[in-house]
Amino acid sequence: MSAHRRDTDRILIASLASGKSTEEAAAEAGVSERTVYRRLEEPEFRRTMVTLRERSVDYLTSRLAEASSNAFERLQILLTADSEYVQLGAARTLLDQMLRLRNMVEFETRLTRVEELCDTQQDS
Repeated sequence: MSAHRRDTDRILIASLASGKSTEEAAAEAGVSERTVYRRLEEPEFRRTMVTLRERSVDYLTSRLAEASSNAFERLQILLTADSEYVQLGAARTLLDQMLRLRNMVEFETRLTRVEELCDTQQDS
């Protein structure tokens, strides 16, 4: 594989992994959109792109968790603010997020049960 091809593939992989369209990735790498589609048909190229995307998501998830912790602490402080409007806003936000989290956990639990039932039925 030529150095030019490796460089082009690196640009394409980074662009696609970051969520850019095939058209945008092609423009960044200086190739045709058809070339992008051909590369995506290559298993190794696709694996590398998916791995990079997963790593990026993992990194961003950890950063969001850290920021969420800081935001939660800030909302707790705002619960004791002098302004009742600020207190009300913080309380509403905390309650809303708690309900969303509860619904998400409940949904994931139900989904896991459905998947387990499907697996059990397939094994039968």
